[in-house]
Amino acid sequence: MPFDPISYQLAKKATAQSVVNYDRNGDGFIEYIATRKYETMPAVGAMYELAIDNADGYLKAFNPADNSWRRVSYAPLNGYSGFDNAGGGAWHNYINIPVTTIPSEYAQYKVVINGGTVEVYSVDGTLKASGSGLDSFWTYVRSDGLDLRAFDQAKSQLYFYVESWDYVNQKATIRVKLPSGSTELNIAYGNQSAIKSDYEDPERVYDFYWHYSSNDLSAFDVVKGSWTFSSDGLHSTDGSDDVAYLKTIQIFNPDIVLEVKHKSAGSGGGYTIGFGEQYDTSAKLGIYSGVRQGANRDHSAVVDGTLYNTVSYPFNTDWHITRVIWTTSKIEAWIDDDYYTYADVSRTDYPVLLQSNNHEHVWEWVKVSKFADPADFGTPVIASFD
Repeated sequence: MPFDPISYQLAKKATAQSVVNYDRNGDGFIEYIATRKYETMPAVGAMYELAIDNADGYLKAFNPADNSWRRVSYAPLNGYSGFDNAGGGAWHNYINIPVTTIPSEYAQYKVVINGGTVEVYSVDGTLKASGSGLDSFWTYVRSDGLDLRAFDQAKSQLYFYVESWDYVNQKATIRVKLPSGSTELNIAYGNQSAIKSDYEDPERVYDFYWHYSSNDLSAFDVVKGSWTFSSDGLHSTDGSDDVAYLKTIQIFNPDIVLEVKHKSAGSGGGYTIGFGEQYDTSAKLGIYSGVRQGANRDHSAVVDGTLYNTVSYPFNTDWHITRVIWTTSKIEAWIDDDYYTYADVSRTDYPVLLQSNNHEHVWEWVKVSKFADPADFGTPVIASFD
């Protein structure tokens, strides 16, 4: 039986002998209290039995150590209300992810919650930690997830971004920027009065973040073609030289990870996603998708005008996520974590480049993260503020 987290609740241990055995699922709350009421309390009760004494109306527990009934005391669970936009409520529980190797630099990590399983991933998709049996998260979290808060060992709030949220199917993906020196990564939940946190800000989580819903291209230099906002994304169509091309104003250096969600709006030409100053064959590196060949497209790592390690990818108009990792010695690219290509390269000081050729393309978002994994993690568990 879940309790209202704002109201008074039974303490974890009402007495040393009683309520501790009635926390059925180990979440620190009491799911079972008593099933009977006695007009006259029996001299001997079942071990740690809880019952109502009708003579005085008190809840009592039988203590087998001295064969006596003792009145159960109550105490409030105050929780913690120190996070922003609490709305007058409090948080009682959180997912605790201990940091076993303390990071010497900041990094972005992904927390994936699927039912009662919590997993932590680095930016390159490496599984860092996993915990199970955390199903009570979905019992107490707000259905819209607005009570989520990320924080460290000192309860200092961390910047985070809810990348996906599906309360019905109990699935969530949360990106967190973990500062250097952190010994814990925590996710608080369960304050039904809370509103959205000011720390939920993708622009503070990523090194660069853009989403088409902003209807704003001020972060880019539009070089060629027509770029038009629509209900499903930013559409690029050809300009001169059969090319639509833009680049970020911000300049990047390795080691970084570029992620782009995009799709083709129809048949025809290819695209390039990566880094570079030019839309043609010079000063460019990333992944190049060639013109459609029947049911497939060839995808290659591109460095200037040279293509490397070509793979064939089925052509369709579905959404895809392309990930490009740029290090001091290599460019690597994946499409939906399935198709991989790479090339050796040593470059610095490039903007992000998005380019479509001979067809209409659609772009939903662009994210740049630091390519770093300085932390290790222990097993995620449910912890309590009370």
